[in-house]
Amino acid sequence: MYEWYANLLEDLALELTRAANLVCEAVRQSIDPRYRLEDGLVVLESGPYMDFRTRLHRPRYQPSDGWSPYPGLRQFLITREQRDEHRGNGQPPEHIRLPGDPRFV
Repeated sequence: MYEWYANLLEDLALELTRAANLVCEAVRQSIDPRYRLEDGLVVLESGPYMDFRTRLHRPRYQPSDGWSPYPGLRQFLITREQRDEHRGNGQPPEHIRLPGDPRFV
């Protein structure tokens, strides 16, 4: 159960970073074409890993994903494995319930 939730949190952090990069792109297209050009993409750092190093991740949406690519939590659980980076996949195991689940009440 812990591993499933940890993977979900990591996937949601990657999704949030993708969304931040999408917002930056929208600003460049509509307000300031130079916005964050020197800084580059928003990145996410993870680790330390077994080699005591950290890693930078630069997740982005595909251009075909459009301007509203986050489908909501239920659909995200299904589609997250189609993103450029992901940790987990699939629906929660039977005994795990998510907030908003009618069985949770």
